[in-house]
Amino acid sequence: MRVLHVSPYFAPAFRYGGPPRSILGLCRALQRAGVDVEVLTTTADGAADLPATPPGGDSYEGVAVCYLPRACPRRLFNARGLGAALGAAVARADLVHVHGLWTLPGWVAARRARRAGVPVVISPRGMLDPGSVGRRAWRKRIAYGVIERWNLGSAAFLHATSEAEAEALHLRAPGVPVVTLPNGVDGPDTAPAAAGAIRRRLGIPDTAPIVTFLGRIHPIKRLDLLAAAFDRVRAMRADAHLVVAGSDEGGERKRLDPRFAAAGTHVHWPGEVGAADKWELLADSDCLVLCSDSESFGTSVAEAMAAGLPVVVTHSCPWSVVEAERCGFWVPQEASAIAGAVVTLLDDPAKAREMGARGKALAQRTYSWDSIGRAMAGRYRSAAADRRWAILTPGMNGADGVSQVSRMAVRALPGSSVLSLGDGPASPWANPWSRKRRVVWAALRRALGPRPSAASDILCLHLHLSPLGWLMALRGGRLCVFLHGIEAWKPLSMLRRIALRRADVVMANSAYTARRFREANPGLISRAIPVCHLGVGEAAAAPASGEAGPFALIVGRLAAAERYKGHDLLVEMWPRVVARCPGARLVVAGDGDDRPRLELAAAALGNAVRFTRSVDDAQLAALYRDCAFFVMPSREEGFGLVFLEAMRAGKACVGAAGAAAELIEDGVTGFVVDPGDPLQVQKAVVRLFEDPALAVQLGGAGALRWAREFTEDAFAARLRALVARSPRCVAE
Repeated sequence: MRVLHVSPYFAPAFRYGGPPRSILGLCRALQRAGVDVEVLTTTADGAADLPATPPGGDSYEGVAVCYLPRACPRRLFNARGLGAALGAAVARADLVHVHGLWTLPGWVAARRARRAGVPVVISPRGMLDPGSVGRRAWRKRIAYGVIERWNLGSAAFLHATSEAEAEALHLRAPGVPVVTLPNGVDGPDTAPAAAGAIRRRLGIPDTAPIVTFLGRIHPIKRLDLLAAAFDRVRAMRADAHLVVAGSDEGGERKRLDPRFAAAGTHVHWPGEVGAADKWELLADSDCLVLCSDSESFGTSVAEAMAAGLPVVVTHSCPWSVVEAERCGFWVPQEASAIAGAVVTLLDDPAKAREMGARGKALAQRTYSWDSIGRAMAGRYRSAAADRRWAILTPGMNGADGVSQVSRMAVRALPGSSVLSLGDGPASPWANPWSRKRRVVWAALRRALGPRPSAASDILCLHLHLSPLGWLMALRGGRLCVFLHGIEAWKPLSMLRRIALRRADVVMANSAYTARRFREANPGLISRAIPVCHLGVGEAAAAPASGEAGPFALIVGRLAAAERYKGHDLLVEMWPRVVARCPGARLVVAGDGDDRPRLELAAAALGNAVRFTRSVDDAQLAALYRDCAFFVMPSREEGFGLVFLEAMRAGKACVGAAGAAAELIEDGVTGFVVDPGDPLQVQKAVVRLFEDPALAVQLGGAGALRWAREFTEDAFAARLRALVARSPRCVAE
């Protein structure tokens, strides 16, 4: 495929810091991954200009590039012939990748691509970080409201270089997929010159420790803070030297000179360094410091780690991995904290070497341009194939069945975006109404805003959200609706009825759910409703459960609105179970507003019935593993993921006729009972307590059935096959 990269500046305009280097590195890696790359940029190189591209074309390090001569307004990186050049380049491209915001090349490229129906990818390159947005803020607020908000909202996906940037993009453009891929580091092409080359050039003694900053000399880099920190370092290590390597932007160095006056000749300003000099500098240094107000990535940190150098990075930069992987220090953005970390490294060379080695291993493992290029190429191909899915769900983070299905659907449809009604940011205003309003607004923007360059199909994971899904699909996407259970067993409202009639695919988690839906909505009895049985993945690692003696297990919410699950029936009959099977116990896992009532009802049974309240995944896996069998005589279950979790653990199951009967083979993997006949339920429970060998036999058969039909991979294959009935199918 052919991809056009659009940037206001490109190599060798390295005075602009990390972006020109990272765009070049990405383009070269994409070429190695089989992508045909073309770059369109301007001649911008700070106050100077690069040569414009001659008629025969141009390239830089094997990357085809067109340098357009700058024109007014230069602040917006306008260029002569920009519209015509972009029109011709977009016509040749399968996808357009825009780097940066707030510039005319990006704006014109996004508009031309939308008109041509070519997908657009946007890498903000840190230009939505607070520190960047705060500069000339009023201009950017206008540009964002008029242009950038729509460009971001219509992108095929947004590219973030860190998790922090990804979170910010999710808030700025809800519903648009965000792909997080870091910038890469190639490492030195050849081994650096003999140790001491930079020292001799700068006049630094052989034994003096060197602290290095590598980047633009710009206010956002907070070199004033570095100056204060270095003064503290020299108070404890008078022999230390500081090298500040990078291009001077807007005369910032002159403003900073008084800040570094106390350090005198111990501070060195070699200016912008070339590739070879950069690696020589890092080879001679003892640590690298980065304390910017904001960074979307911070390439110099990755380069330092690639050189085996420990790093000191402040919390204002997205480098928590430095602390997690113990390859340096991630400290508060304070002079004392920076100085303390630097002195620790200088005073303990052995510890510094260990951190540097761990950083080098991390860089080789995570920041290889080849692996990043392959990953980005795959994302490009998916976007260019127009196989995007927007998943509309009530929630992603809960322990309920819909949340579990939502998480599995996201994994089954890679590259999908998510609009979640119930998972808002943790802030005082994140009440349910504000979350609902945010999702509704995102749907309206999609329906009424600019036509996206690549339409998304909608997978609506709850019937109640289907009108929103239908609205979102009006701009060319397809709508698939998933029916879960009790919410589909009632007559539909007018809007939901319209949405389901217009949906391309309506599927149900069980034949029982589909039957109950048709019974409640006879007007839709002719609607095809294929069944997509759910699945569960491998169990979490489990500690000991701590439960003594044989026990039956029931798992589920203890909600007053869900008393149909069978808790009351089990508590009521348990004295008769204990009379037949002394020592038999019931463990009730779960919590809810009905727990106090149930605990009171079971109080006379003492230790024979225990309520665990909420448990995490590991504790729940332990209960499944250690129980004698699983029982849930629910009268109104749409599916019952808990039965699959028990089967996965090799446990016999007792469930009710209905959806559970589609999972449990009566007499083979457990027993199917009638909750309306308590004696029948009691007999099944007693039989499994009295015949442990039978329970083991049934459980083993259940485990085989889970592995054959009900794994998460099996669910993903079923889901992909069903949504593929829509003309836009899913890439494997």
